[in-house]
Amino acid sequence: MMAKGSQGTASGPAAERAVAMEQVRASCLPETPEPLLEAMASQLVAMRQARSLVEADGVMVRDGKQNPIAHPCLDLERQAQKQLAELMRGWTRR
Repeated sequence: MMAKGSQGTASGPAAERAVAMEQVRASCLPETPEPLLEAMASQLVAMRQARSLVEADGVMVRDGKQNPIAHPCLDLERQAQKQLAELMRGWTRR
């Protein structure tokens, strides 16, 4: 973990969140409250992380008994998409 105030390259979760904040901010009205933008960015990051895991592992994975099942991150991705859509309703640029 980087010390407070240290100079480093932007990478990892902090950079991913910063990119998501920029994208959310660009899609929303200027008067959108900051906490709402942060919540939207969090859902966007969660959605993308879930999608990355599904892409890496495949849509079907094996459970503890080696039975094929749908990747659990598919549900996480869907939930994040739904939450993001609900948060953005009424705050996006037309």
